[in-house]
Amino acid sequence: METAEQELEALKDWWKENGRTLVVGVAIGLGGIFGWTWWQDHLRSQAEEASQIYQRLIQDAAVERHDSVRAQAAEIIQSYPKSGYATLAVLLAAKSAFAENDFDEAKRQLRWVVDSSDNASFKDLARLRLARILIDGDRLDEATSVVESVEQEAFRAGADEIRGDIEVIRGNTQGAREAFLRALGDSAISGPTRSRVQMKLDDLGSSQEDDVQG
Repeated sequence: METAEQELEALKDWWKENGRTLVVGVAIGLGGIFGWTWWQDHLRSQAEEASQIYQRLIQDAAVERHDSVRAQAAEIIQSYPKSGYATLAVLLAAKSAFAENDFDEAKRQLRWVVDSSDNASFKDLARLRLARILIDGDRLDEATSVVESVEQEAFRAGADEIRGDIEVIRGNTQGAREAFLRALGDSAISGPTRSRVQMKLDDLGSSQEDDVQG
């Protein structure tokens, strides 16, 4: 059995070989813990700051202070692009730009959502809004391409409605009717959307294929 002196000497030898590595490992470990805590605090602080700006943005949007809405959205994008408020702010900024007939700016904002948002639903919502602006600008092929990118089931009826609108403009009555019927047959279609699409379908006149609607 080793004596106390031998144990002490063995400990000294072990420390010479492993002491520096242990110190570094402990430092890294503590640094990771405190670093993670700091990072979480930083994220919370960032979210709170973004939230405050977003609340002001909502208030300005309610009273149609469009310049202020767009300015605050730009601040959130610049300072807090990864926050959950960035996409919401940009969608409101696009709406403000549209209200002021700044369609190029509205399209730019909506494309930012499509390209940058991590939320699939917001991306599809932006696609539908973008497609409608493109239709107003008579860019039908581009609008068609945009709605073809819609992925979420909840937005497919809206995409089919837009497809129908495009075919109406093109003079393709049958194609429009088929698109509107698909929208009406979608179980996820909302009440207001259903009523609107039904009116559009009725405006096309009767057809034998209307019987498919049931």
